Amino acid sequence: MTSGEKYAFAAYAIVLAAVLAYVLIFATKLARLERELTELAALARERGALVREADQGKGSGERGALVREADQGKGSGEARSARPRRGPGEGVRGNREVPPRTNG
Repeated sequence: MTSGEKYAFAAYAIVLAAVLAYVLIFATKLARLERELTELAALARERGALVREADQGKGSGERGALVREADQGKGSGEARSARPRRGPGEGVRGNREVPPRTNG
């Protein structure tokens, strides 16, 4: 085997190793995404059951479980803010606050 053939073999081996590494990384990412999708589907089914339970309480004067969980801050995964979220208000330009204009 000549030295040129050795270099060509080494180049092909490196390319093959890179392709195999890419496929391995892609396969692990795909497995992780499938696992997360399964978890999200289970959460969606659970949430759908809570919504159905909350809908059953409508009209009876009783508050459903979903409403009770939202009141306790469990429904959205984070605590409710005391202030409603709105667009820019007075004294706000873009992402930074500026003092209000004074006449004079």
